[in-house]
Amino acid sequence: MTNKEKYCSCPQLWSQLPVFYQPWWLDTVCRSWDVALLEKEERILAVYPYSVEKKIGITLIRPTPLTAFSGPLILDKTIIPQETLIAELLEQLPMPGYLYFNTLPSAVIPDCSVLADFEKKECITYQIGLQTSEADLFRNLEGKRRNDIRKAMQDLRVDTTALKADEFSAWQDKMFRDKQVKNPYSVPFLEKVFQAASAQNASWSLSAVDAQGRCYGAAWFLYDREVMYYMLSATHPQHRHRGAISLLIWHALLYANDLGLKIFDFEGSRDPGIASFFRKFGGQQKKYYSFEKTNAPLWKLKRKLLG
Repeated sequence: MTNKEKYCSCPQLWSQLPVFYQPWWLDTVCRSWDVALLEKEERILAVYPYSVEKKIGITLIRPTPLTAFSGPLILDKTIIPQETLIAELLEQLPMPGYLYFNTLPSAVIPDCSVLADFEKKECITYQIGLQTSEADLFRNLEGKRRNDIRKAMQDLRVDTTALKADEFSAWQDKMFRDKQVKNPYSVPFLEKVFQAASAQNASWSLSAVDAQGRCYGAAWFLYDREVMYYMLSATHPQHRHRGAISLLIWHALLYANDLGLKIFDFEGSRDPGIASFFRKFGGQQKKYYSFEKTNAPLWKLKRKLLG
């Protein structure tokens, strides 16, 4: 049995894994994927599921779109030292021309020799601790954010009908154009992801609608047994309400809390404006790290010239 077959036939393992590591997610977002896996006495100690691409003849191992966190995941640190586990996982990878991964905020990756030649960057996400009262969650919001949500509650209602990928994508096109960036999510890709996550009871989609049925914004959230992630949102190009997206995030926070999840994760952003928006929900900064290594000279040149 291959590592991937073993990984896909072990549902008791999946329950321990973040959503981005689960086989159904990898099947949905990856063209091709495999997994590095270490076990001892039938106990799985560490895993690293990874997407494999080929571009201009170069093997690339990097997260696919919408996969916020990836990389080696240590499940049992008591039997074998963590540095050894990471080294053995990386040894199982096909020799890549380019390797990149983001750690989970909860992961503690040691400064080990096997990662010494990677470029390491500190990243930030914002998280809200759950399993508390609605009053406490609301109290932790910044005052202006509370006012925006109160106003949106008066003007809008929340609809939980599944998002239409084509409509949602069109709204996002406008947002990305304003930032002079290409929309990275095609309509077929969004349809596939929305449907797969819904089938797994792992997502929630919301829209903010007025009394006349006009939609002002929509948002999509992904979750596993512990964490809900704020994944995507978009506002209507013509219909605007400053509290629409805040209202949807607030409802998602309450839903995650009702589900008994532990954390609401805003999934990070390097955009200062977006990061400020996240902070106003009472989120605490959490560090995670990216690791990047380029072995292929052609890919190094491509990244230098084109990014």
